[in-house]
Amino acid sequence: MVFFSILFVACKKSGITPISQSKSDIKSDTTGQSLIGPQLGSVDPALVGAWQLVSDSTSSYSQDVGTRGRKYIGTASDKFTFTSTGTAYIAEQAAIDTGSYGVNPDRSIEIIYPTRVIAGVQLGGSADYFKISLLDAHNAVLADKGWTPGGFYYVRIVTLTK
Repeated sequence: MVFFSILFVACKKSGITPISQSKSDIKSDTTGQSLIGPQLGSVDPALVGAWQLVSDSTSSYSQDVGTRGRKYIGTASDKFTFTSTGTAYIAEQAAIDTGSYGVNPDRSIEIIYPTRVIAGVQLGGSADYFKISLLDAHNAVLADKGWTPGGFYYVRIVTLTK
C-alpha cells in the first residue's frame, strides 16, 4: 500500500499591507497624485490657446498593401484648443472631442479621451500621442509615427496655426 500525504504550509510576510478594495482608498498616494488613470505631463504655456487646423496628414505602409495616405485640409471650424488646466478640445471635420492632455519632458504630448468619435463611431477610452516638432507663437506641428499591431508603419502630421 502506498500512502500519499499533503502538507499545507502557510507563510506570513511582515511589513506588507494588503491592497484596499475601496476606490476611495486608492484615489491618491502620499504625494496626492492620482493612482487611477494615466499620469499626464505638464501644460506648456506656448501650446495654450486656440489653434486653427491647417492640415492633418496620415500615411501608412505595409509590404503587402504598399503606401496609403490622406491629407485633410482644415476649414474655419476645425480647431485644436489647449487650456492652461490640461483640457484639450479638438474640433475636426464633424467630430468634437474633449480630453486631458500633458506635455512630457521629451516634448511628447498625450491627449487622453474618455470617449471619442472616429469615422462616425463613438469609442470609449482612446488617446493620441504626438511629438512636438515645431512650436512657436504662431505655428505648431505635432507628429506621430510607429508600427500598428497589424504590421503597418504609420505617420501622422498635424499642422496648426494661430
